[in-house]
Amino acid sequence: MKIFTSISFLVGSLFLAACASYHTGTPENDLKGRSIYVAPAKNDSLAPQAQALVTDAVVQAILKDGSLNVTRAADADLALEITLVDYDRHSLSKNKKDTGLSRNETVLWMRS
Repeated sequence: MKIFTSISFLVGSLFLAACASYHTGTPENDLKGRSIYVAPAKNDSLAPQAQALVTDAVVQAILKDGSLNVTRAADADLALEITLVDYDRHSLSKNKKDTGLSRNETVLWMRS
């Protein structure tokens, strides 16, 4: 019984120590600025016209987070440059009878 108590105490201590550094909410802004310029993405991949989609998605994510303001290059404290180098396409649904369905619901996955 003494071993069980010791093991329980050890596991409980490790659990509490692991959770000690966890913080809820948006992390503090450690960046050296409050405004950011998102340059149009460069496309070195084979994904046609993906630059605008990626740039817009990044800007929307930054705006949704709310910790930085997106501004023009002259007014920004920070600048973000994105280069697309690869992409993968995955079909979301397939139907043997409808050959156009898979093509219409294809998602473009990109790594930057």
